[in-house]
Amino acid sequence: MEARSWKWLTAIPALSWLGLFLAGQQTRKADWVRWSILYAVLSCLGLAAGAALGEWFLFWSVWAVVVAHTFQVQAEYRNRLLMMGDPRQRLRSEQDALLAKELGMGVDINRCSVDDLLRLPGMSIIEARRIIEARRNGGPFLSADELIDRAELSSAKVYRLEPLLMFCYYEPPLPLPAILDANEASVVQLEQMEGIDSTLAVRIVCEREQNGEYKNLADLRDRLGLPPRVIARLLNRLSF
Repeated sequence: MEARSWKWLTAIPALSWLGLFLAGQQTRKADWVRWSILYAVLSCLGLAAGAALGEWFLFWSVWAVVVAHTFQVQAEYRNRLLMMGDPRQRLRSEQDALLAKELGMGVDINRCSVDDLLRLPGMSIIEARRIIEARRNGGPFLSADELIDRAELSSAKVYRLEPLLMFCYYEPPLPLPAILDANEASVVQLEQMEGIDSTLAVRIVCEREQNGEYKNLADLRDRLGLPPRVIARLLNRLSF
């Protein structure tokens, strides 16, 4: 629902709170949902007081507050929608960074690419490449202090970005056997082998599951229509 549609629910006094409720649900903003529930309760009380006592001040006061609140949050609503629609967009301010953190859009420092790092506000391409190089040469980072030391970054910048940085630890992958069984290997195992990309690994497994095991390398070649250069790379790498 776009801002121009949900905000006009405020034109219906008895349902003025509903627009804020829908906006909060759509953009995962719990505060807006809580406020809308409070406004709904107050609106009901105002309706009851008006019907019983002829006193409508509370009802119209709540409506006026909801209208003001709804128009106040429009800019944040649009920003949240944009970020949720494109999680990889560059964060241009501290406010964007805080919003990304709230939405769970941090950067895994031990799995990220240069492009991922360039999303962070104030991050230069030189600094991003330095981080990747330090990780490649020295292994994963375990803390912000280690990132500062090994990548030679400004401590002020890293501490400012720290809420967005995730220092996840990953167990090192088990070494693959020199020769993989084409009829037993998983997609993950196949795509780790030199000469087999993700697309080919998926094709090998899907064809095997649909039409049975491969008899030999020639059978695999014929069933997948592989060119000679690919077969040459797989020679003595797969067993059957």
